[in-house]
Amino acid sequence: MNLDSLVSKVGYQLTAVVRKQVTDHLTLVTGVEKEIQNISTNLRKIQQVVHDAETRQTKDSNIKEWLEKLEDFSYEIEDVVDEWNTEIRRYQVEADEFVEKVWCCFLSYVLCFNLVKTRHDIGVKIKKLNEKLELIVKEKDKYNFLPSVKVDSKEWKPMESTSFSDNISTSAQDEAKKKLIHKLCTITKNPIPIIKIVGAGGIGKTTLSQLAFNDKKVEVQFDKKIWICVGESFDGLKIANGILKSLNKDSKDEFKDESHVEIALKKIHKTILKKKVLLVLDDVWMVNEVDWEKLKRCTSDVAFGSKIVVTTRSDDVAKTLGATDEVSVKLLTNDDCWRVIKNIALWGTSEDICKKFEPVGKQIAEKCKGLPLAAKALGSLLRFRGTKKEWEEVQKSKLWQLAGVVDDIFPLLQLSYTDLPSAMKRCFVFCAILPKDDEIDVDDLIRMWIAQGYIITENRGDKMEQIGIRYFRGLVSRGFFQEVSKESNGILTCKMHDIVHDFAQYLGKEECVTLGEAKEADSCKDVRHLAITCKDIGVGALISFLLSVYQTGKTRSIFIRSMGINERMLRLLCHLKHLRILRIHDKGLKKLPKEVGNLSHLRLLDVKRTELEELPDKICDLHNLQVLYCCVYIRKLPLNIWRLMNLRTLHVGSSIMEIPQSIERLTNLQHLPVYGVGKNSNKLSYLRNLNQLRGHMLIRFREEMSRQTDVEEAKMAEFEKKKIDSLVLSLFGSNASKEVIEALKPHPNLSELVLSGLSISDFFGLDETADKNCTCYPNLKTLEFSCWGDLVKWDDIDVLKEIHLSAIIMPCLEKLQVNYADRLEVLPYNLLSKATKLHSIEFNEIKYGPITSLSSNKPPFVRLPKRTTSASPFTNNCGDELFFRCHPVVELQTKLKGRGKNIKYI
Repeated sequence: MNLDSLVSKVGYQLTAVVRKQVTDHLTLVTGVEKEIQNISTNLRKIQQVVHDAETRQTKDSNIKEWLEKLEDFSYEIEDVVDEWNTEIRRYQVEADEFVEKVWCCFLSYVLCFNLVKTRHDIGVKIKKLNEKLELIVKEKDKYNFLPSVKVDSKEWKPMESTSFSDNISTSAQDEAKKKLIHKLCTITKNPIPIIKIVGAGGIGKTTLSQLAFNDKKVEVQFDKKIWICVGESFDGLKIANGILKSLNKDSKDEFKDESHVEIALKKIHKTILKKKVLLVLDDVWMVNEVDWEKLKRCTSDVAFGSKIVVTTRSDDVAKTLGATDEVSVKLLTNDDCWRVIKNIALWGTSEDICKKFEPVGKQIAEKCKGLPLAAKALGSLLRFRGTKKEWEEVQKSKLWQLAGVVDDIFPLLQLSYTDLPSAMKRCFVFCAILPKDDEIDVDDLIRMWIAQGYIITENRGDKMEQIGIRYFRGLVSRGFFQEVSKESNGILTCKMHDIVHDFAQYLGKEECVTLGEAKEADSCKDVRHLAITCKDIGVGALISFLLSVYQTGKTRSIFIRSMGINERMLRLLCHLKHLRILRIHDKGLKKLPKEVGNLSHLRLLDVKRTELEELPDKICDLHNLQVLYCCVYIRKLPLNIWRLMNLRTLHVGSSIMEIPQSIERLTNLQHLPVYGVGKNSNKLSYLRNLNQLRGHMLIRFREEMSRQTDVEEAKMAEFEKKKIDSLVLSLFGSNASKEVIEALKPHPNLSELVLSGLSISDFFGLDETADKNCTCYPNLKTLEFSCWGDLVKWDDIDVLKEIHLSAIIMPCLEKLQVNYADRLEVLPYNLLSKATKLHSIEFNEIKYGPITSLSSNKPPFVRLPKRTTSASPFTNNCGDELFFRCHPVVELQTKLKGRGKNIKYI
């Protein structure tokens, strides 16, 4: 239940809204000062004993019932405070709007009338809640709770990153890895052999597959490698879209899911035709034989030597898939478990200290029962326990006899959970509502935590997103998240092991419910977070359930996934007035009702996987909305989008035709990943005031941009004030001049720049008007060009010009990548010589032209080690690696002749 952080939060929010009312000179609610003071005092008293109450609730049902009353009260007061804040925002927005109207006197009268009514309603609610809390406090005294000054004693602190968390070698694992790699690299008579890895949950099936999947020997064997986590349902469309996404993972453009499995399979077939493919189907629980046969047919024309690896807990599943070979995974010995625990918990400590902890450590290792996941979880927990006494407390903990567990690993996960700071506990339990085995977008997860109010900033210098990242890293360090990686478009992703997800569901079983085939529609009425994933529930039963949810008024999150939602259900959802999150991923959704504007508490609205063509104007009444994910079919945003003054994240498709100029008033906007630029709408100048923008951004030019007015528009965008660190500039069937591109002047911290389809051959990274000693792109690490068409020569800088000679250009550049430059022959030696840290140049997808006359008919990947003094302006041999100084590509053919062993191919 974890009420500690909830009670603390609502007390803080109540104080904050009163303070805001004073500082904004807006007296919205009066006459309840005494009640507010009383509520704040009583919350502080309760907070002192809530930890003891939560400890005793498992043995006393009356205490459990008291805590449930306290929880309901806390959510109710939070809703009232939120309503209060909402009315303040609405007043400020409407007051700004009325000032611009000719008939503002009448409207001001209406506004004042509404304010009087609102003031009265909020005041009445506060008085009732004060009375309710008084009863809760009186009941508290019956239980003689022990006061505690418990704070988060194990607050997470950043630690030095290491490689041990996901890969700690053991003898059994090494042996299994060698066997799997051998099987993957060996050509067999079977055109596409299927290798099975079968074992219990947490035994290391996924880890073994990952080790082989990422091994260099395997890397060079296959043209395409695809990793798909299948999960509890074998959904053909989901798997096909996952394969497509994996095949396009290096693309900077938006990935769009296909609606029909046949279309997706045709695209897969075309992409992997005659290619040598490795496909890993991880964590398969069951098989839909019809979908599997379709997928097998799709892979029938791959090159000889292709392989499929399947990990599953069930040998029957492996047989159904047609597995013909096997690699077995063994349980770890107790000594192996101790090695894993020691390498995590005592990393970097001396051998003497390790010996001191060894006796109790080996006793703890026995509790792992040979499971690597258990050993890693315990190691992550003990990393925060610095004394032998604390280790003995873990070994003797009563939580090893946890009642009602459904998995042997739950007790040790409970130990790690109990050790978490209270705010992190709520963040973790919320993850129970996420789909099992799905890849998690970390930024999206943090936005959901913020939307639910789990992240509070008392220090003005802290941003909620920064605190969210700290919470996430804390959960990673405890082993609750794994497989953290960064995709090519800058998105940070992770996964949650299915056993860890089961544990989150175990903790949140009363408030996080996934309604599907395994759940009865009438069995969950007091749910706070609801996911609906099944099409077979029945419309009548579902509507009946939603009506009961509406009557309780407790639900704060609704997640709908591919269930064929109809208009009646939607209108019913729009009456769940306390919703903070509404996510609808359903391709059948064509229209959003105007009643969505009634969801005044809504923070996050996600309709990106729908086929909506427009947003209703009423959406602009959602003054609390922080995150809006639109689908790619939406062609315009509402004119009054500026009313969403609290908006921090806006996702739209690059083909959107109309973005109103009023978007420039959304000064809290931090993330606008895609922006399609036009001449008459969606102008670059609309971004001028959005100086909070940060992270990754794709700007797609949809029309010819070469006039002087276009240059002025680019300058007005003031990109140098925006903390964009990854920028993609792309054409959409048109062109943009060099002057327009250079006028954008990105932020000095820009680390990645991609120019796609821009027909400029003289990109200098240099502003001709700059000071002669200027530094251009001071922090740029990756520079990528794509789709240069008929370009033969990339023009160099003129070293005779003083500004070109003295300027520092891209001093941190490490990687240059050139894609689809079919006729390119010359790279700019003088320009790239200024990039003193450049160590790799890649040529990808070169179809014809001089460069393809190399042996093996593939473009070279040239790796440059650290620069050394050399008399030659072009090459220098350093061991077996080739040192290449950006000379003409034609000359490169001669330089590489006879040195094939040093060339790495893409």
